[in-house]
Amino acid sequence: MSQSLSDHLIEYKHVFCNRTKRFFDKAEHYTKGIMQSQLRNIERISEDLDADYHQMQHFISESNWDERTVIDQVSREVSSILPKRKLTGLIIDESGWVKKGDKSVGVGWQYCGNVGKISNSQVAVFGCLSNGDFASMVDARLFLTEGWCNDPDRCKEAGIPNKNRVFKTKLELALDIIVQQIENGVSFD
Repeated sequence: MSQSLSDHLIEYKHVFCNRTKRFFDKAEHYTKGIMQSQLRNIERISEDLDADYHQMQHFISESNWDERTVIDQVSREVSSILPKRKLTGLIIDESGWVKKGDKSVGVGWQYCGNVGKISNSQVAVFGCLSNGDFASMVDARLFLTEGWCNDPDRCKEAGIPNKNRVFKTKLELALDIIVQQIENGVSFD
């Protein structure tokens, strides 16, 4: 599995670099760690792969690679390899995770479907292409509460780009996903 995953990841090598640095080795380690680690967090991935924790953390939180390019490339790939013999749906749904503290981006007291009540949590809206027995995630948008969007200092400290500091409802985020997939040339019925 490791070699076939590496062979596939090579198609994304162009995304994980800028004019002076290359981040592909970190992207490869992180992806392999997500596949192998039971807990799927930076600490466990670093331990499981004997990778440098600080380099991995920097790659995820500070490196200036473009996540939108990765997401768009994945969605185009998924669209091209799904069998064309059945209808393909773009499924939109939200999911939430209970969180402690207030530092994680978007965390706040809000409805969290995973526990069925208002709790301190993060919530995101996801897009998934589904075709019979096949399905794959193709997009995601983190929901920011109005409290987050109305606090520019908190957004700046968390590293949220200015363009993403505008409050959007979950329905608006869902529409953004649909429009993005259409503009990206993704096929769905």
